[in-house]
Amino acid sequence: AMGPPGGGRNPVTSRFIRHFNTIALTPFDDDTKVTIFTEILDWWLKAAPDLMGIGKNVVTSSIDLYNAVIQNFRPRPDKSHYTFNLRDLAKVFQGMLQMKADKLGSSKMLVRLWCHEGMRVFRDRLVNDEDRQKFNELQFGLLKSKFKMTVNDIIPNETLIFANFMDANEDFRKYEEIPTLDQATNRLSQYLEEHNSNPKKAMPLILFKFAIEHCSRISRVITQPYGNALLIGVGGSGRQSLTRLAAYAANYNVFQIQLTKKYSVKDWKEDMRTLLQQAGVKGKSTVFLFTDTQIKDQVFIEDINNLLNTGEIPNLFNSDEKKEICEQLRKPAREMGKDQSATGLFNFFVERCRQFLHIVVCMSPVGDSLRTYLRMFPSLVTCCTIDWFSEWPREALGSVGQSAIEKIGLDENIITNCVDSCVHFHKSVEKLSGTYLEERKRYNYVTPTSYLELLKMLKELYNRKQEELTTLKRKYDNGLGSIADTEKLVSQMQIDLEELKPKLTQLSKENKELSEHINREKVEAEETRKIVEREEAKISAQNEENERTKADCQKELDKALPALKKANKALSALQKSHITEVKSMKSPPNGVKLVMKTVCIIRGVKPVKVDQGMGKKVMDYWEPAKKMM
Repeated sequence: AMGPPGGGRNPVTSRFIRHFNTIALTPFDDDTKVTIFTEILDWWLKAAPDLMGIGKNVVTSSIDLYNAVIQNFRPRPDKSHYTFNLRDLAKVFQGMLQMKADKLGSSKMLVRLWCHEGMRVFRDRLVNDEDRQKFNELQFGLLKSKFKMTVNDIIPNETLIFANFMDANEDFRKYEEIPTLDQATNRLSQYLEEHNSNPKKAMPLILFKFAIEHCSRISRVITQPYGNALLIGVGGSGRQSLTRLAAYAANYNVFQIQLTKKYSVKDWKEDMRTLLQQAGVKGKSTVFLFTDTQIKDQVFIEDINNLLNTGEIPNLFNSDEKKEICEQLRKPAREMGKDQSATGLFNFFVERCRQFLHIVVCMSPVGDSLRTYLRMFPSLVTCCTIDWFSEWPREALGSVGQSAIEKIGLDENIITNCVDSCVHFHKSVEKLSGTYLEERKRYNYVTPTSYLELLKMLKELYNRKQEELTTLKRKYDNGLGSIADTEKLVSQMQIDLEELKPKLTQLSKENKELSEHINREKVEAEETRKIVEREEAKISAQNEENERTKADCQKELDKALPALKKANKALSALQKSHITEVKSMKSPPNGVKLVMKTVCIIRGVKPVKVDQGMGKKVMDYWEPAKKMM
């Protein structure tokens, strides 16, 4: 099966075609389409017989709108996703059939529902306000010509939202109109508060009108059978956060790969097995959230293209894994009357994957990558409902700015002025970027991330300046406190000084007397110093004399030392018999007397007087020496 050349499909050579019997399927004409969709709509409106008459107008209006969109919105390099086929027309009726016909109530409600589904299928993919206005003219023209109604009759408050997240019944939530934006905001705020109760998954979302509308669109797509979405917008526009919130509101799980530096195709295949088993085997409604920044290998987007087109990835599971899957699904398949063969069970698994798995692909229009991927993998367009995230409107910028700056703690009027200034900065740069593109043919992308960075920088600058001013104020307060303390000390010191003044006078007088006394003592000390210096000179001279005497004595001692040594030697040879012999002498020789006299002098023995005759007495040491011996 092949499509005609173009839109990423290359022509096939005649050499290849000659091997086949070619059967061309021409597009359905309008009558055939009317027949098909009239049958579908009549079956749906059986529950509301009063509306059967307007059903055919809805069908013809849808086909006329589809044909007008094809004629007026042609694909171009910067609008490569402007390709429409019969699936898009079928999505209009698929969206209408989400609502129970018996809940319509009136033809006006049916027309509102038709307008809403047409906008969601066709207008949401348009890239600028000019194209959206053109689409509005086409749809509102049909509204007037086919239904004899005006836009004010259908959309009186400029808000047209149908969704199923207002119903608290999780088993079956009814698709219904939300009358006012406040009701949708309150309900989604409850979901957001419940979601943020888990700190690890908390999202700092601001639910302004722009976010509410896109969240309801995503919710509408993922709650449809086989519903998949392609969200196109620049970074920071809220694609991922709003998808998580819509999935939480629908009670769906969100699956997203954890991209790391070492993430490989093998890891990707393992994640895909886990994802498909979670959806196909366990039957858990799951949203697979994937962004273009995660395309580390082209295999990733190729496998997503296969999932969108057929519900499976070729050769993902080996034979053993397929057998295990088939065994796990055998009981549910038997209960639903499905084929029990291996092929039938695996087809049942693929069908459950398509039923419970909803793929949401987020891509950026910046550069050529989007156009390249849409050309190479057409299922991203044909099997997805496209939602184009345009630049944030002024109201959205104001809401986000208000929420961010309120946390700073400024006065209300200052907050309003700051928000208006930030919005003006952002819009001015957007305008200048458009002028730059027209004049220089070069792009300068001004994204919501830029606006968030502006608010972040404002908060950081305010906090830094506040900290600086607080520091300066603290220093100023400390300085004033120090000055006040110093003044108190000076006053107390002056009081103390007055009290101490008499004492100071007395002390001054005493100091003067003491100075005079010191001067007198100084004079006396000077005289004493001179005397001491003279005495010192005398002592120095005496010391010099003593040194000379000491030197002379040393010389004499050096002369006497040999004799001393001899005497010591002779003394060591002295025996008791020698002393007895000396003691027995009556008239000792003079030498003996001299020696004994010396010994007596050394030992302190006093001499005695001895009569020498003629009445002459002399001091003699012999007798005392003999007693000593």
